[in-house]
Amino acid sequence: MQRFLRIIIILFFYFSHFKGYGQVIFETLHNIKVLDGAQEVEMPWIGGLNSCQYNKADLDGDGREELILYDRSGEVYLIFKTEGSTIIPANELKIYLPDIPPGWILFIDYNGDGRKDIFSNGDRGVIVFKNIAESGKAAQWKKVADPLLTTGFSGKINLIANAADVPAISDIDSDGDYDILVYNFAIGGHIRYNKNLSMELFGHADSLEYEISTRTWGEFEECDCNLFAFNGETCEGLANGKVMHAGGKALLAYDDDGDGDKDLLVGHEQCIELYFYENMGDPDSAYMVDFSNEFPNAANPANFHVFPAGFMEDLDFDGVKDLVVTPGFGENVEYKIDFGHSNWFYRNIGSNEIPDFVFEQDNFIQDRTIDFGEHTVPVFSDLNADGRTDFLLASNGYWNGQVFSGQVIEFQNSGTLDSPSFVVKNKNYLDLASLEIINPKIGLVDFDGDRAKDLTYSGFQLPNKVISWVFINQAKVGEPFSFDPDRKQRIDLPETTTISDHPTFYDVDQDGYVDLLLGKSAGALEYHKNDGDNSFSLIDPAYLGIERDFSLERLNLVASIGDLDLNGKSDLIATDSRGLGRVYFDFQSQTGDYISVDLVQKNEISDELEPLTFDKVSWITSSDVHRRGKESLIAGGARGGVQFFQSTSIDDGNGGSDLEVKIFPNPISDQTGLHINTDQDVEVELISMLGQTIIRQFHVERFTNAVLDVNHLRNGTYILRARAVTGASKSLLLMILR
Repeated sequence: MQRFLRIIIILFFYFSHFKGYGQVIFETLHNIKVLDGAQEVEMPWIGGLNSCQYNKADLDGDGREELILYDRSGEVYLIFKTEGSTIIPANELKIYLPDIPPGWILFIDYNGDGRKDIFSNGDRGVIVFKNIAESGKAAQWKKVADPLLTTGFSGKINLIANAADVPAISDIDSDGDYDILVYNFAIGGHIRYNKNLSMELFGHADSLEYEISTRTWGEFEECDCNLFAFNGETCEGLANGKVMHAGGKALLAYDDDGDGDKDLLVGHEQCIELYFYENMGDPDSAYMVDFSNEFPNAANPANFHVFPAGFMEDLDFDGVKDLVVTPGFGENVEYKIDFGHSNWFYRNIGSNEIPDFVFEQDNFIQDRTIDFGEHTVPVFSDLNADGRTDFLLASNGYWNGQVFSGQVIEFQNSGTLDSPSFVVKNKNYLDLASLEIINPKIGLVDFDGDRAKDLTYSGFQLPNKVISWVFINQAKVGEPFSFDPDRKQRIDLPETTTISDHPTFYDVDQDGYVDLLLGKSAGALEYHKNDGDNSFSLIDPAYLGIERDFSLERLNLVASIGDLDLNGKSDLIATDSRGLGRVYFDFQSQTGDYISVDLVQKNEISDELEPLTFDKVSWITSSDVHRRGKESLIAGGARGGVQFFQSTSIDDGNGGSDLEVKIFPNPISDQTGLHINTDQDVEVELISMLGQTIIRQFHVERFTNAVLDVNHLRNGTYILRARAVTGASKSLLLMILR
């Protein structure tokens, strides 16, 4: 008996300290107001836009097409529902998209059944998803080609359109099925015409039977930017002629002049201009004789620093397709692309048959959201000591006359203590733009030991000089922050730090000196200890077991520090190039087998948990902004904006703070039943210490006194597990000692 009681005591001790973390559950918020001057920002929290591909399709089956953007910078989808002339964020509809690799995506109803299908890039070429949903139902996809094949000289071969490309998928020969134009994927220069034979062979458009009809569609050759060979000439025959090396090409085929054949818009990876070619032939034989680099007109040509890509969709809801031009690159080449004004909208004041494009704005949708260029890094804090949580946002979006470099924007909380709203107070905080740092990262941490948070500012100067400073807060704790821009101190980062690494400063070993957690571009998290003089020594090249990823799937490791469970202990949030986040609770206490849990959200449509998704490189800050005992997250990222998330619960295997479960009596020493009280509707099950289910799930309504008959159970120890619909759960130890 004494041995049995000793085991019971040990088990009670174990359960009182054990946390079987599941997920941290968040919801996306769009209703937190933001003012920029006197103007309320319409959709502040969508994360920004950079290099977007524009499509429309009906995903939820309600008869109205959603606007679907794929952003190459963040490698994320942004979905908007359309109500009249209004667009509303609706990223919950992503559950109706198939899993598609990064690259390009086009929604096209290739078989004419009224439901748009998907063409995209895959590992071996073009892939095709057919929408097989019934009328009025949400999209359902069947992969019908992976890869899509075409017939060449030697028989069937893969139809290749590189991930950096955007092919032209259109009815080139006007026979009722969709053909595909792509540049020669190996060397560029000529366009291949992949003719769809579905109508010729079967009399319908529902097949994908392609053959290479010609390898020189349009009868011209691309030689270099603004240099093309027409009328039988070749690049080699032109003065100083050369064939441009292979690179990304973005094609858009449409009838610009209403003559029945397809003209062509092309953006090239190395060129700043969007080139227009008028087809002087016919639907069966395209023939180009000249080009224009001032499309659609000389006053407002669609030219970027490099690689403009055009997309046609009805974006002003008048039934006529407009033109939007965006950068085909996801990265800022030479840091000269204005990613805060990179979605150029040309309204079609003509018709679908004969379009007439007029420049409207260079920041389509970007003017309705928070968008400060690219690579936004937020940090929460009460900057003005008024009791409300403000935040700073570093970004790479300030034009210094030569390149786009860093700036810091101050957002002041102008709401109430429990209902935040923000106003853009300063777009060049401390004049940090004058330092001309590219891709800046900021942090607020006590560097000098006076308990007041100091400001760290890190990044690089061209060409590749990594640099970091700290600005010491001149104010005391509880006073408005006060920094002297002229009194910055240099922080010497490790020599191995690259321009693609991500520093986070924090006192990891709690010795009073701020250490360095360095997220590596190759996926590892390095821990560098502060030696006491703000120099750092490498202690662990794979801190918390986060090591280099040789599979190249988990890159761009970024570490953020917060307290998601509000227990007074620091948690580490790790994000990476998969766009996912994981939390290491109480990370300074973890040793050995490191435990981390997923950041997830509940989808409003499916009512299922799904990963919380960020950009392929992202930075996170957290705080109890609403003062409700629940953490909020702001995530910045590659796209230059911010996303706002609110915690709904923490599923920690023991209930977290969102589920209260009480059982009595415990231990049970007579024939009475077990009473169960909860503050949420839960499903309860009883499990033996060996993991066997003793009593299967049964429902307990909240605020009722449910009684469970356990008289048939033997003496021993059991686990009672309760799980709420919110995802919160709690496990309690039950003992029966009769």
